[in-house]
Amino acid sequence: MVISMGRTQAQARGFLHAEGGSMTTGAVIMFFAALAFSSVAVDFMRRDDSRVRLQLATDTVAHAALVARQTRDAPSARAAALQIAGPNVGTVGKGRAINAGDIKFGTWDDTTRLFAPDPNARNAVQASALYGQARNNYLRGLLTRLVGFAGFEVEASSVFRTKSHQCARSGMLAENHIRFSGNNEFGPYYCIHSDNTMQFVNHTVFGAHAEVTLPVLANLASGQETGLDAARRVRPAWLDVPRMIDDFEASLEGKGALDIPISAATLPVEMHQLGTSLSNPVTPQTLSSGAFYDVTCGQGGGKLKFVAGLYQNLGIRTDCAIQMPSGVAFENVVIYQENTDIKAFSAANGVRFGAIDGCDPANNAILVTRGGISVASGFELHGSAVLAAGPIHFAADAGTMDGAVVISGDEIRGTSNSSFGTCDHDLGLGLYSYQMVD
Repeated sequence: MVISMGRTQAQARGFLHAEGGSMTTGAVIMFFAALAFSSVAVDFMRRDDSRVRLQLATDTVAHAALVARQTRDAPSARAAALQIAGPNVGTVGKGRAINAGDIKFGTWDDTTRLFAPDPNARNAVQASALYGQARNNYLRGLLTRLVGFAGFEVEASSVFRTKSHQCARSGMLAENHIRFSGNNEFGPYYCIHSDNTMQFVNHTVFGAHAEVTLPVLANLASGQETGLDAARRVRPAWLDVPRMIDDFEASLEGKGALDIPISAATLPVEMHQLGTSLSNPVTPQTLSSGAFYDVTCGQGGGKLKFVAGLYQNLGIRTDCAIQMPSGVAFENVVIYQENTDIKAFSAANGVRFGAIDGCDPANNAILVTRGGISVASGFELHGSAVLAAGPIHFAADAGTMDGAVVISGDEIRGTSNSSFGTCDHDLGLGLYSYQMVD
């Protein structure tokens, strides 16, 4: 075969200067570079996603811990929070991101916006969480390890505090139903809430910033009311009256979170068997100021009766039904009634809780019963609170309901021609919400 050297040399020079294959080499390099950058981007996206999930887990634990702390000691509240959050929430690898020691109870200062740990406090909590080398649960990267990063450390923190509910100062609240006849007036910032249904018959006036709330607005029946359109709004069912009464009972014994002015935890307790060691009916003279009376009627039942007069600075716990004549008044008095009758507390007319003193907290009164309340007429509440597991039926005159909080686990029925004013202090029945502050 004859080979032309000139032609061969020309082909060699052409191959040397050819550029057709360079695109293939460049594409390969660019592909691997893009793959590397994409993998790093995926690592950072995983880190950001894990931070969001960790923050949500921390918020859940903090909220659950503060709710549980209202009725439990600190260790039990921490355990409940971790259990509610789930055994695997906030965990990666071998270590937990959130442990019991990461949940701290304390106080929150609105002015400085600082959390201060206090193991005995119940009004704020701080929860923290960590994905990190110290817990052997840091987030391992895909390709970041190739450039010297073993993984990412991610932290989260959350602070919740209890906040007094608007209804804790002046309100009517019921788990089942609320009904008011006509010609009633509710003052500014007054709160009316039902977990179920509500009815106003006619000519009710609602002041500025008053709230009328229930889960379904279609369950609100009304006539010709003034200010109702601005006041009504949707609010989910949230009342738990049995829990509230349990909290009150625990606080009465000094084991709960509620601030009760008169309690068995701070006053000498006088035990009485009705009819033997305590005269019946009782008078202001037979009940000593500064004492806490534990009165029992026993299995046979019975009624604890009062005579007209002013009762001050004392506490009463009883399983008896309570019967009031007209002209009875309570100031700085706490009554806790374990009787479950539908009319456990009854009065014909003219019973007053709290002093007529412009909402001075020192002279308030609190009635808590596991039964119902019936007051035929002249029911007065001045800066005072009533909490009943059963129905509350009453009639009140104009100007006799100032700063009243009335809560029923069943229904509230009020008659016409009443006015309801407001006070600006929390009456301490556990009507609070939980607010994230940091």
